[in-house]
Amino acid sequence: MLIDQLKARLDENEIPFMAGVDLSFLKGEQQEVIESLLGEGYKMDLKKAAALKTLARGNFSPGKAEDIMSGKKTRKKRAPRFTAKFTKSIVNQYVTEDRTIKDVEAIIQKLLEEYFAREDGED
Repeated sequence: MLIDQLKARLDENEIPFMAGVDLSFLKGEQQEVIESLLGEGYKMDLKKAAALKTLARGNFSPGKAEDIMSGKKTRKKRAPRFTAKFTKSIVNQYVTEDRTIKDVEAIIQKLLEEYFAREDGED
């Protein structure tokens, strides 16, 4: 059951209906933490509500709830993606009859290794 403040937000469409369903599984004190975070300007969506419901089953804390509400715990890190555009521009600019794509790749690899070795050494 939702606390009155969250019911009001649900009625005002500040919280999606299905998010309200998930939030209803939280204890009253936990819902009060969520209400406080919403009052600070955080927004509720379905992913956040589902994550909060899962958190409530385990080790709920205001800090963890805030991490979820801020999006820190619901965003997935995307793996870097290969872009053919980068390769085409490199090929067009640097590959010649005397310099193959493998040669250019080796140069790029070496330069990146040197760059990151320098960056790691500066810390």
